[in-house]
Amino acid sequence: MDERENNKGNSIGNYIVIFSLVVNCKPEAPIKVIDVQCVAQSSVAIELPVTNPGEELLTLDVCLEGGDLTGASQISLPPRGTLSYKATYSPVSVGKGTGSVVFQSELMGEFWYQLELYALPPSVVTLPQAQCHLGKWVRINIPLVNPTAETLKLIVANSNPRHYSLEMDSAETIMLAPKSCTHVGVRFSPSSIGEENHHGKISFTCSQLQDCCVLLSGCGLRPEVEEPLCMSCLIGSSTSISVPILNPTGHQATLNITLTAEDPNDASNCKPISNEKTFSCTLDHAEALPISGRATVGVPLVFTPKTMELKKAWLRVTMKPISGQNSTGSSEELLDISWIYPLRGIPVETPIESSPHTVLQCEVGGQLESTVDVQLTGYVPGNQEQRGQQGLMEDFLCRVHSASETAPSRLSKCLSISIKAARRDPESGIVMLTLHLIYTPRRTSRFSSVLAVQSLSGKIWEFPLILIATKPQVDDVIHVETTEIGRTSAVGFRLTSTTRRSVSFKATFLPGSSSEFTVAPASGILPPAGTAGALISVFFTPTASCKRHRARLAVQMTC
Repeated sequence: MDERENNKGNSIGNYIVIFSLVVNCKPEAPIKVIDVQCVAQSSVAIELPVTNPGEELLTLDVCLEGGDLTGASQISLPPRGTLSYKATYSPVSVGKGTGSVVFQSELMGEFWYQLELYALPPSVVTLPQAQCHLGKWVRINIPLVNPTAETLKLIVANSNPRHYSLEMDSAETIMLAPKSCTHVGVRFSPSSIGEENHHGKISFTCSQLQDCCVLLSGCGLRPEVEEPLCMSCLIGSSTSISVPILNPTGHQATLNITLTAEDPNDASNCKPISNEKTFSCTLDHAEALPISGRATVGVPLVFTPKTMELKKAWLRVTMKPISGQNSTGSSEELLDISWIYPLRGIPVETPIESSPHTVLQCEVGGQLESTVDVQLTGYVPGNQEQRGQQGLMEDFLCRVHSASETAPSRLSKCLSISIKAARRDPESGIVMLTLHLIYTPRRTSRFSSVLAVQSLSGKIWEFPLILIATKPQVDDVIHVETTEIGRTSAVGFRLTSTTRRSVSFKATFLPGSSSEFTVAPASGILPPAGTAGALISVFFTPTASCKRHRARLAVQMTC
């Protein structure tokens, strides 16, 4: 207390100042970068030379980074001795990775080796059995690795193209970039119930690598009840969808199409749809409709609500083979096959054109990120087996368009859209998409646009969207001073793009600015955000004394 009283009123006293320090330590460059190749499900030894330059026994701690690497945690070296440290690489699956072996001691510090790890496919790979319902397809991914420093050309052979189709640009070859890992998609489409005829072999041949053979097997499953199909429209009007029905067999057949008011799986409670025809099928012949082998027929359905009640119905499509055909497949292939689709009808009182507008407003040069939820009715999935949220997201594409002739190209450069999440209600069949929008306007504008969501089947949903780009606030005040009339002074500053890509710009003075100011360059390219930026200089050449000059400089990024 006495010390505080003595220092009271004195500008010099005792103070404690605490600083927080963050120390970022980066490792030295590795002694060597080593490429390691090993066939998946096997092991390979890696020997690394380690030397003790001292006159005493040296013990090094060893740290291995990489899930498929194993080895001793310590190594002891005799004085002026050299030993080989042995690490083992045992990859579980095909792919490319990076690992390291780090040696540490208090006397020598730290040194390490970097390992480029390549897990190659064995000469023969047997994949797990794929299962798929009739009329659908599932994707199988085959990993391929190129451990070399050159581009490789692989020749592909498929022994069963009837049931396995490769998702490649070329039907016979695939190019692998140097030191890369990629996946080739294969679609499995069963033609009958069971495993018969569902075996295949895909071979990859390359002169620089060992040939690889992938053995495939599949099993066709009887169709289950599909997810509900949702339809929505105004009372007194109608809307329609088309449900694709695929004949997975190679034989001609007939389709019987029925609409019921109850679940057809419950035979005791199944009855035909009522006469009010809230749901109807517009086909002229809903019975014994012919369909060729491996062909697809669209079943048109119409929803016409008369009240505001939620409507339910079920669509049942039964495929019967035409008798007397020679079967080269399994006995199961000629059995009757049925697909059942629950239908849900949602009447609405307000048309979609009257739905609230989504508004995105941002200053020019800024960036606005926003999420928007859109509700989709009338969605009909394709023939791919749905595999959770990711599979549903892959079935939609999003874009924004405007009635203006010049707006579309500007919108595509200033607005990006991606699907963040997708959910489908198991009861109603309504799909809810969460969209991630990034708006980076380059000039003041106002667009009345449309956000369009399109499914792979071709159906389009449109939602009103308003984009507003406002004038930016003043970013900085620049003072330019000079001592002589007629003498030019200059001030420079650097600018970058607001995104990760370069953009062109124009620098101009706004109306009302003093003519004594000039700018250079008047146009150019702004480098991506995070770089040093482009230098822009402002020049001031006064022509009269005792006068204050003002100007407003606008640097406008152009799309």
